[in-house]
Amino acid sequence: MDVALLQSLDINGREKFDGAISALQTDISTIAACLSTVPHLQIEYSKLIKTKVDGL
Repeated sequence: MDVALLQSLDINGREKFDGAISALQTDISTIAACLSTVPHLQIEYSKLIKTKVDGL
Protein backbone atom coordinates (compact mmCIF):
# COMPACT_ATOMS: atom_id res chain seq x y z
CA MET A 1 0.00 0.00 0.00
CA ASP A 2 1.19 3.50 -0.76
CA VAL A 3 2.19 4.84 2.65
CA ALA A 4 2.66 8.38 1.30
CA LEU A 5 -1.00 8.52 0.36
CA LEU A 6 -2.09 7.49 3.83
CA GLN A 7 0.31 9.93 5.50
CA SER A 8 -1.16 12.79 3.48
CA LEU A 9 -4.66 12.18 4.82
CA ASP A 10 -5.80 14.14 7.83
CA ILE A 11 -7.43 12.28 10.73
CA ASN A 12 -10.95 12.72 9.34
CA GLY A 13 -9.83 11.63 5.87
CA ARG A 14 -8.02 8.63 7.31
CA GLU A 15 -11.13 7.57 9.24
CA LYS A 16 -13.23 7.84 6.08
CA PHE A 17 -10.63 5.88 4.12
CA ASP A 18 -10.46 3.15 6.77
CA GLY A 19 -14.27 2.99 6.86
CA ALA A 20 -14.47 2.62 3.10
CA ILE A 21 -11.85 -0.14 3.10
CA SER A 22 -13.67 -1.93 5.92
CA ALA A 23 -16.97 -1.73 4.02
CA LEU A 24 -15.29 -3.07 0.88
CA GLN A 25 -13.79 -5.98 2.82
CA THR A 26 -17.23 -6.78 4.24
CA ASP A 27 -18.80 -6.68 0.77
CA ILE A 28 -16.11 -8.95 -0.64
CA SER A 29 -16.58 -11.42 2.21
CA THR A 30 -20.33 -11.46 1.62
CA ILE A 31 -19.87 -12.03 -2.10
CA ALA A 32 -17.35 -14.82 -1.45
CA ALA A 33 -19.80 -16.51 0.94
CA CYS A 34 -22.55 -16.35 -1.69
CA LEU A 35 -20.25 -17.72 -4.38
CA SER A 36 -19.23 -20.62 -2.19
CA THR A 37 -22.83 -21.69 -1.52
CA VAL A 38 -24.52 -21.14 -4.90
CA PRO A 39 -23.22 -23.61 -7.50
CA HIS A 40 -24.23 -21.69 -10.63
CA LEU A 41 -22.52 -18.55 -9.29
CA GLN A 42 -19.36 -20.58 -8.68
CA ILE A 43 -19.36 -21.67 -12.31
CA GLU A 44 -19.99 -18.17 -13.64
CA TYR A 45 -17.30 -16.71 -11.38
CA SER A 46 -14.82 -19.37 -12.49
CA LYS A 47 -15.56 -18.56 -16.14
CA LEU A 48 -15.06 -14.85 -15.48
CA ILE A 49 -11.75 -15.43 -13.72
CA LYS A 50 -10.55 -17.72 -16.51
CA THR A 51 -11.44 -15.08 -19.11
CA LYS A 52 -9.53 -12.42 -17.15
CA VAL A 53 -6.50 -14.66 -16.69
CA ASP A 54 -6.45 -15.65 -20.35
CA GLY A 55 -6.45 -11.96 -21.24
CA LEU A 56 -3.23 -11.31 -19.32
